[in-house]
Amino acid sequence: MPAEWEPHERCLLAWPGEDLVSTRLLTAAKLDYALVARAISEFEPVLVLARPGFGPEVAAACGPRVDVAEVPFAAAWIRDSGPIFARRNGTEIVAVDFEFNGWGSTLPASAHGETAGASVAALLGVERVAVPLVLEGGAVTTDGEGTLIAVEATILNENRNPGV
Repeated sequence: MPAEWEPHERCLLAWPGEDLVSTRLLTAAKLDYALVARAISEFEPVLVLARPGFGPEVAAACGPRVDVAEVPFAAAWIRDSGPIFARRNGTEIVAVDFEFNGWGSTLPASAHGETAGASVAALLGVERVAVPLVLEGGAVTTDGEGTLIAVEATILNENRNPGV
């Protein structure tokens, strides 16, 4: 798994909000997401995932320098709910797709019954490696040289991986 600070192809964000009706807080969050996407796009490519039907909203908010793709996903915090990108055999990038259950809740992965991993892997043209273990991407970090730091209390939580 590469370190977070290593060069990468693009920044991946996911657009917040599932319904067509916006609250003031959701509207403010979307504005902030758009500002972040625009700022990052000055330095590297940005891909913003939008739930089906929300692509035009995202494109209008983020501007022409930001790529947008409509895919179903469970949570806008895509670092936790999306795949983790890793290297196989030192070079090939794969999307390691852990299960996500809403930070230990018993809710399904998404209203669509899908995880983002399969859609994101297909979109990016990389192989998806499904792992039958609940893991939020933010629960692990690495230096890219073989050291992995994991939040044990999160991974071994009975609401995530009972009996592990």
